[in-house]
Amino acid sequence: MAENSKIAWCDHTFNPWRGCQPVSPGCANCYAARDLKRFGVDCFGPGKTRIRTKPDNWRKPLRWNRQAQTMFSAWAKFKAEYPGMTDRELLARGFIKPTRPKVFCASMADVFDNAVPNEWRRDLFSLIELTPHLDWLLLTKRIDNVRGMVADARVHDWLEGRKNVWLGSTICNQPEAERDISKLLAIRAAKHFISLEPLIGDIDLEKAGAWPSEIVGIDWVIVGGETGPNARPMLPQWVRKIRDQCDLFGTPFMLKQNGEWANRRDMLTYNVTKKTPRWVCPNKEDDSDPYSMLEMVYRVGKKSAGRLLDGREHMEFPEAT
Repeated sequence: MAENSKIAWCDHTFNPWRGCQPVSPGCANCYAARDLKRFGVDCFGPGKTRIRTKPDNWRKPLRWNRQAQTMFSAWAKFKAEYPGMTDRELLARGFIKPTRPKVFCASMADVFDNAVPNEWRRDLFSLIELTPHLDWLLLTKRIDNVRGMVADARVHDWLEGRKNVWLGSTICNQPEAERDISKLLAIRAAKHFISLEPLIGDIDLEKAGAWPSEIVGIDWVIVGGETGPNARPMLPQWVRKIRDQCDLFGTPFMLKQNGEWANRRDMLTYNVTKKTPRWVCPNKEDDSDPYSMLEMVYRVGKKSAGRLLDGREHMEFPEAT
């Protein structure tokens, strides 16, 4: 299926409306507000009116759902024609096993924004109900609003009954992690995920209660560095700690991007010997540590910073429900 998103962790991006306002330190350099401002769209900030997108845009998920349904039906037909063959054997014969498309909802807004009319959320939830072959990723900075707004738009346990809705929370530092992760996990949903983007501080997910038991815990962790003219550095040791904790608890981990900054080991194309960019050092240089210079992060731009950590990509996804 053709992808309709430049975001690495989803197949499609759908914005039912546009606009938001800052509620977190992570909002300081919001890319959505910056991008829309370039086109003269003023819907970000307190008191600004949110803008609902056009009906043609709202019809796109219906088309994506039909495409997915067609692929699932074709796969079922292949399996019926070869009843004794495993999925691996079918794949070896050239058949393509479809995966459930992931739709990131509201990359330029927040589904649970107080300034959005309840009627718009009711329409969105109806669209989700009409597209059962898509997995909808509802990511919010306002986890406190979820219960009440879901109850107003449907019933309080609507999320619990929707197998195609993953609920996520955006977190940028340790105080937000300790405040919001437990609230996220308290809401019954098919899957729970967190987006640590922009990651602007050291986070200990285990201390924040990301995995309180063998049954209850975060299902997916996404990490990303900040981009744009005023982007703050994301230090490798922050990401490394999160990666190692995800590995310990068997949680899929994705490093979406390093942002504008990277260390010598993980940057892709920038020649720091030819032109030394700005840099920050997380700790005082230690002559006994051969990696101390490598841990300095240099501002080299999003493309050159890439998405490597310790020389490799981390692009893990959870299995669909």
